[in-house]
Amino acid sequence: MTISPLTRANRTRCQTPSLPRWLIFGSDRRAMSPTYARGRRGQQYRYYVSQ
Repeated sequence: MTISPLTRANRTRCQTPSLPRWLIFGSDRRAMSPTYARGRRGQQYRYYVSQ
């Protein structure tokens, strides 16, 4: 049984942890905190916001 590339990519993204908060800083030298949003089809989009 073969797994579609899309399914394999989604699994890989779900298993990838975000970077530690103390590791990322913005241009204003404030820590960046990981957060996420869900797309229409349930995809998870991760991004960082300044604290």
